[in-house]
Amino acid sequence: MKNLRIVGLTRFSVDPRSIINRQKRTINKRYLKELIYEFIYRPKADHRSPSELSNILYDKDRLSSRIKLFKSFPLASMAHLASVNNSVSYKVFYSSLIPPEIVSRLHQITAAYSSWCECISVKPSESFFEACNQSIRQYKGSNVFTFRLDDDDALGSSYVKYILETLTFGNGKDIYSMPLGYAIARLGLDHY
Repeated sequence: MKNLRIVGLTRFSVDPRSIINRQKRTINKRYLKELIYEFIYRPKADHRSPSELSNILYDKDRLSSRIKLFKSFPLASMAHLASVNNSVSYKVFYSSLIPPEIVSRLHQITAAYSSWCECISVKPSESFFEACNQSIRQYKGSNVFTFRLDDDDALGSSYVKYILETLTFGNGKDIYSMPLGYAIARLGLDHY
């Protein structure tokens, strides 16, 4: 399909403060604790402060296992997709608070795919959603199909093919997004 960009988006341990509704610009500490707790599934975490929970989120052992999952599942899936479709882009968003050695490993394992894969740092004070929107704006003039992969998800080899067979694109002003994996949202580029 002419003028089509396929963009995969992954959050690799993005700080929860970047995900919480950024319009308010305030963070409810209890909600932050709950959000971080959801990310790490640790029992008895309620008594910890948000900074203690952030330390758990950015623990090197935890992140090392996440790197292995990321390399084995979403990155391998996207590499396969990019090998059969030259309009693929992959954006991997990560927290600026991740230890430098983990960031270095993330960049090392994606380096072979630099023609279509980009790692993007997001500060806790920045909006993850705005970072995604900014990365999609670069494709203005193209139709865009986006989807999100968690850092431990795999992408079925025919997923994009079947989705693209069912969509009807306009003249470079349509964005189809599957933010939840099972529902398609049609947006205009002016939305981004």
